[in-house]
Amino acid sequence: MSKFGQLIHETLNSPRSSQLHVFAEVLREKAEYKRTILTPKMWRLPDGTIQPLGGNLHDEWLKANPQVAARFGLTAKDLAGDHQGVRIAALKKGFIRIAYELRTGHLVVESLYKFYTGQARTDVFMLVADNVEKIDRITISLLDDSATKLLTSRSENLFNFDDKEKLNHIPECSETMRFRYTVHLMG
Repeated sequence: MSKFGQLIHETLNSPRSSQLHVFAEVLREKAEYKRTILTPKMWRLPDGTIQPLGGNLHDEWLKANPQVAARFGLTAKDLAGDHQGVRIAALKKGFIRIAYELRTGHLVVESLYKFYTGQARTDVFMLVADNVEKIDRITISLLDDSATKLLTSRSENLFNFDDKEKLNHIPECSETMRFRYTVHLMG
């Protein structure tokens, strides 16, 4: 079990975790867990950090932060491309693109299939859990290794469910997290 998984397990078994909002507050007290507030544009960096982009487009942020790009293997040549070129280069290096439309409440996650692993799925799940009241629709798109062919894309209209139930309908999320929340909600 991962360190994060162990943290979830300990929190679920805490006497203070009898309600979902208390469960989330107990988690946030732990140093390993940091609440992430939705912003219109974000990257999940290859090291698992969720990086808000402060109003920049995804490619603009990478170009403005070449030290971060270089740390994860993006070259000056990768950053010299157009919007699509920079996006594809970043996705190939393990970046996960996250976009949120405030007006519609639509969260879009884009990744290469091979990088959308258990931890990435858990990170997206926790991002949604932290902001569940703001998300009405979610789309997860997973691409092939060239980042040009869509392998799978799943969307869910979360506005059909109350906030607690939304977490059970996140497509392509960590089944472990979904199971733990379901067990938690059942009490």
